[in-house]
Amino acid sequence: MSQPTVFVVDDEEQICSLLQRILAREGYDVQAFHAPLAALAAVQRRAPDLLVTDLMMPEMSGLELIARARAHAPHMGTIVITGYASIDNVVGALRSGVDDFVTKPFSVTEIRAVAARLLEAAREPAAAVPAASGAARRSGIGRPDDAESPMLARRLSEMSLTERLHGLLSEDLHSRDLVPRSAELLRGAFGASHALLVVPQGRDGGYELHGVTAPAQVSADTEIDCPALLFVTESGSPSLLDADLAGPLLPWLDAGPLAAAPLAPRAPASIDSGVLVLALPEGSADPGTGDLRRLGVAASALGDVFRALRTAERAEEAYLDSLTDIVTATEGRTPWFAHHSERVRRLSLDLGRAVGLAERDLELLDCAARVLDLGRVEIPDDVLMKPGRPNAAEWRILRRHVNVADTLLRPVGRLRHVKPVVRHHHENWDGSGYPDARRGNEIPYLAALVRVTDAYAALTSPRSWRPALPAADACEKIRELAGRHFHPELASVFAERGGEAADR
Repeated sequence: MSQPTVFVVDDEEQICSLLQRILAREGYDVQAFHAPLAALAAVQRRAPDLLVTDLMMPEMSGLELIARARAHAPHMGTIVITGYASIDNVVGALRSGVDDFVTKPFSVTEIRAVAARLLEAAREPAAAVPAASGAARRSGIGRPDDAESPMLARRLSEMSLTERLHGLLSEDLHSRDLVPRSAELLRGAFGASHALLVVPQGRDGGYELHGVTAPAQVSADTEIDCPALLFVTESGSPSLLDADLAGPLLPWLDAGPLAAAPLAPRAPASIDSGVLVLALPEGSADPGTGDLRRLGVAASALGDVFRALRTAERAEEAYLDSLTDIVTATEGRTPWFAHHSERVRRLSLDLGRAVGLAERDLELLDCAARVLDLGRVEIPDDVLMKPGRPNAAEWRILRRHVNVADTLLRPVGRLRHVKPVVRHHHENWDGSGYPDARRGNEIPYLAALVRVTDAYAALTSPRSWRPALPAADACEKIRELAGRHFHPELASVFAERGGEAADR
């Protein structure tokens, strides 16, 4: 039997060469073209078994190329590859007689599998499929003529799932929230009862839990030793999991069939190459080949979102570290403020846990305390280090630090939520504070909490015009000012705890 002939068409030379190499390794006779008109001329001379083309090209679109090539090669299979994927593109392409649709960045495994399927189908007798007339005439592969085509339905389902998962990028999410937030999509697409995401711990091997839909809360970075996960990452393909080998995962999953797929099938060693694990309800049938394929599609889409979130989080953390270094350097300009932000951070987290704040709010408190006094970087040394009590003009300069910090903080990631805490942590409950004279519940709750802990840290630290107050006296002062300067309940809880619980 002669080698199948494949024409590859893409105006991007690197993509074209990559596709040529991938398909040539499969034993096909592959010719590459960077221009659609050159490919069309070649089709007229010799009809290929398979045409693989980009969708958007300068001379003509991939769909136009296919339509014109059909007049000379009615029996060839066709694949469209594009970075402009949408459900409309899928419908338009498949209804135009395209046999399959692959999106960039594409999977080598997927390209091989789709090409092999179409070439195998093309070897079937032409009589097996009713002939069509004109440019749409096809042979052994068969065109989806209506919305009920199984292939069209499958591709639309996959595209819809991918687009909905990619849509999570528009939400205010941390990467740890990704799996819980996508729980309903995964239940609808697969009937999954629970899902979890694990990520590699590093070069030393092993995994850690990064997100789970199960009701039970788990601590971050829970280590998981599960041999079945190593198989999934090394194979790069969605797989059923043996219950015995997947035992370490069962505390977060039901006892039904388990399936898993890598988030980054083409980069198993990446720090963001997690594994998505789904559990079906007990008594469910094992997922079939089609289910595993869709799981691979879903995991790949989640991987796109996961990597984008993790990249943004790393950049945000680096930015926050830089700001923290500025605060630390500013505190070092005078002994009166040395280690102030670290004390406020510990006290705030301790009080936050005492009043039952969620983990997300505790993370925001942690970030806010690190940059609380960032604005002091613009306070002149003669004011910041003045040996006596500041006068009225100097107090106005000192109070500007909250506005300066608010300006310096970029409204990105968690800092969008940190900015109000930093700006309003000197507002008083009775409206006498600054910078906006907010009162009562107009003050953000986390800012009201930091108002208490920041005041305590200041009262129990020496200033050039007064000595540090003892802890008991500082707590009594906060108790006295509850309902005036401080949130009544937060001040009461803090004072009752003795203030320094986090420092003991």
